[in-house]
Amino acid sequence: MSVLEINDVEIGNKGIAVYQWPHPSPRYLLLILHGHNEHMGLYESVAKSLHAHGAFVFGPDHLGHGLSHGERLVIEDFDRVVNDVQITVATIRIRYPTLPLIIIGHSMGGMIATRYVQLNKTGHCGLVLSAPLLGDRTRITNLAIKQPRKVAFTTSVNSIESKIGDSIGPFKCITLAAMDRTRRLIHSGPGFENLPVLWLYGSEDTIVLAKETQTTIDRLKGTYFVTEPIPGAQHNVFSESHLAVTLAKVISFIDSVL
Repeated sequence: MSVLEINDVEIGNKGIAVYQWPHPSPRYLLLILHGHNEHMGLYESVAKSLHAHGAFVFGPDHLGHGLSHGERLVIEDFDRVVNDVQITVATIRIRYPTLPLIIIGHSMGGMIATRYVQLNKTGHCGLVLSAPLLGDRTRITNLAIKQPRKVAFTTSVNSIESKIGDSIGPFKCITLAAMDRTRRLIHSGPGFENLPVLWLYGSEDTIVLAKETQTTIDRLKGTYFVTEPIPGAQHNVFSESHLAVTLAKVISFIDSVL
C-alpha cells in the first residue's frame, strides 16, 4: 500500500511542498509535474497506480500552487520553477542515486518538464508529455498578447471557458507572459535526441491543441518518440473516465525504456 508523505524542501528561505509516495524496494523514480491551477494531490490515483508498478513517485507543488509558497498562480520566471524541480530531484537522488528516472508533465507541467530536460541532458531515461503547453503559437499564450501585462487577468472561469474551452484559469498576465517566454525558449532550444518521449493528448482537447503542439514537437523529437492520442478525452487525459487507458499507455512506455 502506498502512503503519501508531504515535505517542505527549502529553497532559499522559501518552502516548496514535495509529495512523495515512498516504495520499500523501488525499481525506478517517477517525477510528476502538475499543470496550471492544479496541485500534486490531484495525481494521487496516478501515483498509486505507478507505485504499484514499482515506482517511488514524487512531485512538487509549483510556486504559487497548492501548499507551496508564493502569490496564487503567479510565476514570473519558469526557469525558477525548473530550478525548484532540479533541487527536488537532487533531494530524492540522495537516497536513490542510481535508479532510473521517468518524468511525467501535464499541460504547464509538460512545458516545465520539456525545459527541464533541455537544461539537464542526463539523469533521466524517459519523458511523458501529457497535453504539453508547447507550440510556435498556442491559444493560451496568445492571451498574453491580448491582455494588459500590468493587470491581473481575473476574468471568471466561465468567461475563460468561452475563450479556451475548459476551467484551468483564471490566469495572471505576468504568468501568461512567462509562459510565452518559456514556450519560445523551448521552441528554439535543443531537441530530445536519444531520450525516449511519449506524447499523450486528448482527441477532444480544446485548450492545448495538438496541431499547435505539433509545431514544437516536430522540431524537438528525436530517435525514440511515440505519439498516443486518447480517444474521446479532453485536456486532462488522467481524468477518471480515461485514466485506465492513459495509464496502460504510460506503463507500456515505461516498460519499454526501463
